[in-house]
Amino acid sequence: MKKKGRKTSRPVHRVVVVKAPQVKQAETLAKTRIKVLGIGGGGGNIVSEIAKLLKKADFIAANTDTQALKQVSRNIKKFPFGQELTKGLGCGMDAKLGQLAAEQEKERIREMLKGYDLCVLIATLGGGTGSGSLPVFAEACNAEKMLTIGILTMPFSFEGEKRKQLAEEALAKVQPLLNSYVLLQNDSIFRIVGKDTPLKFAFGSMNKKLAEVLGGLLETLFFPGLINTDFADIKTMLQGKGRLSFLSSASATGEERAKAALGEALQNSLYQYGSKGAERILFNIAGSKDLKMQEVATISTAMFQENPRAKIIFGITSHPRFRNKLRVTLFAIGCEQAKPSKVVAPKISQKPKQKSKARPLRKKPTKAKQKKIPFPPQDTQNPLTEKPRRNALEVKEAVDKEIQELQEEEKKWDTPAFLRFRRT
Repeated sequence: MKKKGRKTSRPVHRVVVVKAPQVKQAETLAKTRIKVLGIGGGGGNIVSEIAKLLKKADFIAANTDTQALKQVSRNIKKFPFGQELTKGLGCGMDAKLGQLAAEQEKERIREMLKGYDLCVLIATLGGGTGSGSLPVFAEACNAEKMLTIGILTMPFSFEGEKRKQLAEEALAKVQPLLNSYVLLQNDSIFRIVGKDTPLKFAFGSMNKKLAEVLGGLLETLFFPGLINTDFADIKTMLQGKGRLSFLSSASATGEERAKAALGEALQNSLYQYGSKGAERILFNIAGSKDLKMQEVATISTAMFQENPRAKIIFGITSHPRFRNKLRVTLFAIGCEQAKPSKVVAPKISQKPKQKSKARPLRKKPTKAKQKKIPFPPQDTQNPLTEKPRRNALEVKEAVDKEIQELQEEEKKWDTPAFLRFRRT
């Protein structure tokens, strides 16, 4: 008989499955690094306002004026340049000085831009720093192989022809260096605010609208969506150079929110042109869980009808922060440049000019109709015979003869002497 031995325990090999760390989609998308760079005094002010509302990009204000940089928000990085040339002052309206100040520090500019994928350049054209140095910053972005979007503003009409000319020259230089650019007229501010709005609040309203527009594009890139749009789509959109673009974003609530948001996005009061004629369009619809299929269909159909020949990329984002709200973000590239319509600024109230009394127009003297004086009928039977012409001697003799005859007549009428000397 076999003895029952102890059971030998076999070694158990445990397989430990190591799970790969799950990388959230939002973290992957966050690798796309975007820099928003405000150049000059006006660009720095705009960036300062935008940075208060957005947190998905790095914000930098670049200027030669150190005093102006001190007034920029604390959450914005400062980049002073051209200090040796300008001694810490601005460039006034000298665009050549602004260009030279930036060219002297090209290496610093490139070092500041390294590691970024997209740079949004913001400048108000017409000044010295913004107009002169903007092309140098755009060249540095191209050297670092970054995609570029320009948000550029033109001067007010009341700032004069010289500033307008300076802005147009700067635009012509920087246009071929940018992948796309948005062109805004400062006069459009009168469409946003009333004539009694304080100056600081008026500029704040315009900057707030720009923040909403740019924020819509950035959130489209960073928020995961049901139909996702990412940086690869932006690369496709930004192929080529010097394309005029239309960037707009609008939100609405209520039953007709889809039509309202789309209408406001297409007719943005900041622009004097629209998305008509665009070659490529990216639009995104953002909402919460209550986003309806019919709303998506309404917006998409309208967009395709607006530009039937355009290459269109669209996405749908769902996020709790859009509860009961729908937002449409539109980015169209290759738009048609419309002739700028004159936005009339409110005139300064003046005393009414006194109407000068109109002088009565002097009528040109008209030739009065001369009355024909009736002449007696000429006697044709006894026409007057013309006297023969006499010479000077004959005339003298005739005169002497007449004088002699008069003297003889007077002698007949002489008074007698007895009458002249008669005593009384």
